[in-house]
Amino acid sequence: KKKEKKKEKKKRKKKEGKKRKGRKKEGRKKEKKGGEEGKKGEEKERKKKKKKRAEKKRKKKKKEKNK
Repeated sequence: KKKEKKKEKKKRKKKEGKKRKGRKKEGRKKEKKGGEEGKKGEEKERKKKKKKRAEKKRKKKKKEKNK
């Protein structure tokens, strides 16, 4: 009886692990789907950063002129 219970527990644990693995794969699929969108987002971020950098440079030049 004890051995049978242990076997059942092991089976249950294996199944739980498989479920968890399945969830991980789903997340990966979502990432792959959003690949193009993700790239667009990155480009937008890069452009924003560029704009910020340009603004900082402009402000610096203004400060130096005022001196």
